[in-house]
Amino acid sequence: MTKLTKPQKQQLINNKYVKNVKSNTIRFTVKFKEIFAEELIKEESPKEIFRKNGLDPDLIGEIRIKNFTRSINKKLITSKSMEDERKFNGKKPHIKARNYNNLDDSEKIKILESELIEQQQINKLLKKNRELEQKYFI
Repeated sequence: MTKLTKPQKQQLINNKYVKNVKSNTIRFTVKFKEIFAEELIKEESPKEIFRKNGLDPDLIGEIRIKNFTRSINKKLITSKSMEDERKFNGKKPHIKARNYNNLDDSEKIKILESELIEQQQINKLLKKNRELEQKYFI
């Protein structure tokens, strides 16, 4: 990745979807991450998503776009929030495991069916993302 010049940093920081810019790093807003994820699911090209939102893909750079796309894909797959996780100082908050013991069988079935549907959607998204990566990055 190339370092950004002052004019490039200024151009990026003027975009409403850019949260912070340093010479090596660009941080995007949660809103942009959500827009990017939605468009990615619709099979839009990552470069085109940047372009449609006023961000020059050539300025961002192919490596940054590829890394950002992977990051968003990972958050989609794991159903994580688009919030920046760095605010937890490297420690992720503790998430309680689901407890099915106090549920009756019909409730358990409903929950497991919805989890199965969610997993199928994730698998479909992974397949689409793999195809997009091969199409645009390889």
